[in-house]
Amino acid sequence: VATTGDLERDQEALAEVVAEALADGAFVIVLGGGHETGYAHFLGHARRGDAVEILNVDAHTDVRPLKEGLGHSGSPFRQALLHPSRLARRYHVVSLEASSVAAAHADFVAQQGGRVLWRDRIDDDSWSSFLHGIDGPALASFDMDAVAAGHAPGVSAPAVAGLDVVRWLHAAHHVGATPAFRSFDLSEVNPAQDVDGRTCRLAALTIWTVLRGLAARPA
Repeated sequence: VATTGDLERDQEALAEVVAEALADGAFVIVLGGGHETGYAHFLGHARRGDAVEILNVDAHTDVRPLKEGLGHSGSPFRQALLHPSRLARRYHVVSLEASSVAAAHADFVAQQGGRVLWRDRIDDDSWSSFLHGIDGPALASFDMDAVAAGHAPGVSAPAVAGLDVVRWLHAAHHVGATPAFRSFDLSEVNPAQDVDGRTCRLAALTIWTVLRGLAARPA
């Protein structure tokens, strides 16, 4: 989908492509852009009338208010939750960095019936329990700025104390392997800010891991 500089028009164009692919029975993978693609990803489901749960792996909630009535990279999941269709059934976000999240935004997620898991509360049990607690149909949105900056420096907001790669890839495999998930997007990779290509390599490995999980789904 070629960008025009008109965010709302570009989101509608991406939503149309996502909706068409879903209608064909495809598992959809969306690449590129800031996290404003997350709203377009949801709109693709909404165009089909699909009521979905949303899993976001992110250091931030991305439920900030609109600016002068317009969306941005920090507002996609507020827009999804408040969409007139009400087809975003619940929104869950994991790996939040406490220093980067306003209390009001975490409260908003909870008020809408969603769950949050803070990065400093993550262990193997809480991570697995959170991922398995998503009811389908669902879409997954992965923001690369959730990963520790040593592994993913090429993002808009590097996470000094971010998520480890093992848990990040575990989540990617879970999304691919779990039939409840119908689609996946990966955002915030900026090759111009990368170091030694490590962020791009991790992005590629993430997609490969999702596909590996998808190949393991029961026939």
